[in-house]
Amino acid sequence: MVVDVTGVGRWGNGNSEVKLSEPEDLPYVIGLVRQSLERQLDGGGDDTTATGRFTELPLTDIASFHQQFVTLTTLSAETGQHRNTLRKILPSHGITPFSLEGQDFGAVYLRGDVAAVLR
Repeated sequence: MVVDVTGVGRWGNGNSEVKLSEPEDLPYVIGLVRQSLERQLDGGGDDTTATGRFTELPLTDIASFHQQFVTLTTLSAETGQHRNTLRKILPSHGITPFSLEGQDFGAVYLRGDVAAVLR
C-alpha cells in the first residue's frame, strides 16, 4: 500500500506513495493523511502539490481516492447535476454513503455503486 519512491522522479510525491486499492483500506489511509497533516503543521510539507481547505495532499493521492470514491461535489462536476438533485437520486436507488464497520466518512460514495445508477 505504501511504496518508497525516493529517486523515482515523480513530481509532488516526496518519498512515499500511497495507493488505495480496497475500500476497506480507507481508515488506514485516512490515518496516514492525518499523520501527514500533523507533520505539515509542525513545519514540514514541502513535498505536496494540491492545497485544500484544511490540508495539502499529493495529486496522486487525490487521483487514487477519486478512482474508487466520489463525493457529491465531484459527482456534480462530472454529471452537471446539482448536488441537491444527486442527494435525492442516490438514496432513491438504495445508494448510501460508504461506511466501514460503522465509521462515518460523510457523503463519500463508492464510484462503482454510483456509476451503476447514473448510466
